Amino acid sequence: MLPISYGSDYQMAKDILNRVAFEVVGDYVNFAKTTWKEMLKKYMIENAKVEPLVTVTANDNWLEFTLRYVVDFKLRRSTKDMLFLRALEEIGKTEGKVQIASTSSNLNLTGVPELDINVQDKKA
Repeated sequence: MLPISYGSDYQMAKDILNRVAFEVVGDYVNFAKTTWKEMLKKYMIENAKVEPLVTVTANDNWLEFTLRYVVDFKLRRSTKDMLFLRALEEIGKTEGKVQIASTSSNLNLTGVPELDINVQDKKA
């Protein structure tokens, strides 16, 4: 999951994640498709999609871009690392059109009561 700030070019963010996913795990997709077809012949299971998929959901603070991908189980951690690093590199090239969100940069207080402050000079 990658949090992207509201106001960012969300289509560009989605395109970046798709491009990076196919760059990093694209070669594995053909192997996964072939293997999955063999599994379908043996077992009564769903014909699942093995291509990378980017989905977007919104919450109070940011847009959540989730990348779903298939990878060899022995390469999960290193693949995730490559995906994040490549995504961050590409987002850095957008000149601020796509921005990573964080709680501190998106904190909005609502419902704060009005304050009436009187400052008095104690010397008088």
